[in-house]
Amino acid sequence: VIEQSKSTTELRKYMLSKLASQFELTASPKLDEVYQFIVQKYVLGEPGLWDASTLQKTKEMQLVKSEVAIGKTFPNLTLTDVAGNNVGLESVKSDHTVLFFYDPGCIHCRESTPKLTALAKQYADKLQVYAVSLDADEKLWKNFITDFKTQNFINVRDITRKIEFQKLGVFNYPTIYLLDRDKKMVARWLSVEQLSTYLLNR
Repeated sequence: VIEQSKSTTELRKYMLSKLASQFELTASPKLDEVYQFIVQKYVLGEPGLWDASTLQKTKEMQLVKSEVAIGKTFPNLTLTDVAGNNVGLESVKSDHTVLFFYDPGCIHCRESTPKLTALAKQYADKLQVYAVSLDADEKLWKNFITDFKTQNFINVRDITRKIEFQKLGVFNYPTIYLLDRDKKMVARWLSVEQLSTYLLNR
């Protein structure tokens, strides 16, 4: 269908944009290959079809995806916990670490958190959650921890407000990654339900 759209520029751009966005943040490595194919062949491979802004955004997304690539060690984060201590991601000792980026006021985050706390309890012997609040309001953050009983998580936030979380692939709330003991990326952009499936198979 894409090949047949060569004579209709706007339709071609629309179809490619829709396809690329559908597979952009997929948890499936196979579907990620579809995204990479579309980008390489039809976006970067046909630069005359796109404006400079689209090409720049595509290249930036490619950089993000390479930064959080499956099998790559996740960049170390050192954030501040409830007691005011700095806690580095690399200091977490567990077979698996779940990175949970969330906003305390986000409806989807509030729906996902009880499921994640239950999952963390189920796999307490081999799983630790490094929960990163993306809201600067300390009171909202601490109320969230109390309300959702996430005291067993490593609850942290960026009090410096210097970390560019989008460069780590955090575009939506919540964003969930699964890391292994060495903090290498096992899976990315997961739902809690998908996370459960990954843990069952490991």
